[in-house]
Amino acid sequence: MTRILTLLAAVLTLAAESASPAVRRLPSNIAPDPVSEPLHAEPPTAATASPNPTADAAPEHSGEGYDFYTFDRALRQAIHFPDDRYREGDTIALRVEFRLGDDHRVSAVTLRDSSGDGTLDDEVLKRLVESSAWSSAISSGSKYLQLCWLLVRDDSGQLRAEDRKIYGRVDSMPRFEGGGALCLRKWLRDRMGEVRKPVTFAWSFVVEKDGSLSDVRFDPETPGELSARVTEALQSLPHFVPGHSHGDAVRVRLGDVMAFGMAPDVAESLRPAVESVADPALKKVAAAERSRSDAKPSSLAAEGGEAPEFNGGGLRTFRTWVIRSVRYPRGMSQIGQTGRVTVLFVVDRSGAVTDLKTLQSSHKLFERAVLRAMQQSPRWTPATCQGWLVEVRFKLPIHFSLSH
Repeated sequence: MTRILTLLAAVLTLAAESASPAVRRLPSNIAPDPVSEPLHAEPPTAATASPNPTADAAPEHSGEGYDFYTFDRALRQAIHFPDDRYREGDTIALRVEFRLGDDHRVSAVTLRDSSGDGTLDDEVLKRLVESSAWSSAISSGSKYLQLCWLLVRDDSGQLRAEDRKIYGRVDSMPRFEGGGALCLRKWLRDRMGEVRKPVTFAWSFVVEKDGSLSDVRFDPETPGELSARVTEALQSLPHFVPGHSHGDAVRVRLGDVMAFGMAPDVAESLRPAVESVADPALKKVAAAERSRSDAKPSSLAAEGGEAPEFNGGGLRTFRTWVIRSVRYPRGMSQIGQTGRVTVLFVVDRSGAVTDLKTLQSSHKLFERAVLRAMQQSPRWTPATCQGWLVEVRFKLPIHFSLSH
């Protein structure tokens, strides 16, 4: 009997994170923080307020239908927080699972993570159920809506919710002195001066809504002296032009890999967007790198980005590797048992496969076989968006079947 393992791969999405404005080193035994993408959001780490809100009429939206950001914004504009129940600085976080039908309308909702305030939870669920049609660009099926708000006072003195999610890809990515990663690298090298021992290090940071930096993180392998010098140089860093989503300034986490004491900006360390490269030689390298991928999701390519690559290819190459690596559980093959496992995973800014999560599994033995193989995956070439390294989340359904 010949055992055949078949694999199907689906679309990518990004996940959410929240962060604090502090410089720290990332432990090597945990996955990097995911970044937020509206379609599939993870719960933030935020305290919740308990009093009850009041609300205006139903939120408005464009004729094209809601997407996740515009619905979140509409809620923030509609829901009020009275002073006798809430305080400035309170944080609110909740997550709701809902299903979109083929008509792009909400057909079912389930509260997954409460805000701690039942009245607010019910108000969000009610508005979600009653919402008009959602954008046709969002596929039908199960979705997650995450709210991560900070209460602030508007110009009239009323408490309003401000979006505090941290995104990985937005309509307009942050820019530094008119460019992307290469401009920031040049600025840092000019202020760092000579580095005697060649070193490459990865780091990430959040560009706040005002263009300032927060939550700077260095790879654990970065020499302490080097990270201290970079941190000191950042004290005089000019503000970025912040990232924007639907015209609103938003918080964005960016990542980069820098090389000191060696040839800078090689393709393996960062595949920049062609339009952000001034040097003709680097532009040629970037264009060549862009043409290599066989799996460029239109949503990423349209933003001047590049999909992750695996061993010089894309999802087809990774699919082949998984087929060769996953072993059919002996107990299941002996009894002719078939099954299916669906896994979410992230290709992070270093190219590592992280944040493995099982969405569905017909049997624990199949699940263990898939996760065991995925944990041994070689590194990918990470994705970029407008010159910045970004994390990408994939959903991978795997079918186990036997045939003669």
